[in-house]
Amino acid sequence: ALPTGIGVNTVNFSNLDTPATIGSSDSIFTDVGISSIMVTQQAVSGNEFYNPGSRFGAGRALFALEDGSLQVLDEGQVADFGAPIFTINLVGTANVFGLRFADTDEAFATPSITFFNGNQQIGDTIVIDNQFNAPNVVNGEYDAQTQFGFSLMQSFTRVVINTDTTPSDGVGITDITLGTLAPIPVPPAGILMAGALGGAALLRRRAAKRA
Repeated sequence: ALPTGIGVNTVNFSNLDTPATIGSSDSIFTDVGISSIMVTQQAVSGNEFYNPGSRFGAGRALFALEDGSLQVLDEGQVADFGAPIFTINLVGTANVFGLRFADTDEAFATPSITFFNGNQQIGDTIVIDNQFNAPNVVNGEYDAQTQFGFSLMQSFTRVVINTDTTPSDGVGITDITLGTLAPIPVPPAGILMAGALGGAALLRRRAAKRA
């Protein structure tokens, strides 16, 4: 589940006219404590189509065009985007983070998330693969309504999101959430993934409905 509570904020794309090209330090980012979102674009075939209802409907999401600019799209819109690496730089520090992924078609994606404090990496890189999915779901095929939340014992200043470590198709992100909450006990690696099992259960329930 996404982190919630006093001091936790989510990037709000709802007031934008889409498709909307926005700057890396747009006020919708700085308002929630993000100083910038930078893009490193990976080689993926262009002119992707954000399929309506893909992944059970991710809704409005942030993508990176092949020229490295940021664009917010609604489902059904077409743009020349790929599978970027997003580097989210914070104004200060935070210890909780959350997001959802917006996959664009039925090709699977395997994202990863890495936290840093300055130049020091915190814990291991988290690869979101089939350990977070229902049984018999291929590697990286996750429900777009699955919310990934993270709680860290150590504060971080930067988050690096590789939207597809494969890479195979265009992937965006939405519900970008961060803030500071009282720490809770975590595994030795120092990062707790909140709601992963709940997300898998959600997949199983939805799969059962489709069957």
